[in-house]
Amino acid sequence: HPAVSECCVLGLPDLDYGEAVCAIIVPAADAKTKENGEFMPAITLKELQSWAKDKLAPYK
Repeated sequence: HPAVSECCVLGLPDLDYGEAVCAIIVPAADAKTKENGEFMPAITLKELQSWAKDKLAPYK
């Protein structure tokens, strides 16, 4: 996604499934908006999930 600089996906221990997927996202430096005087990433979790759903296979 253009608003993402870097990402890392790893597995975390899960009691039910053995492992759960965890993604660490670093927003792009120029992809920020200003809200209440603070800079916030310009992408939301829902937007990123929607983008990934269109680009990745369901099992990824």
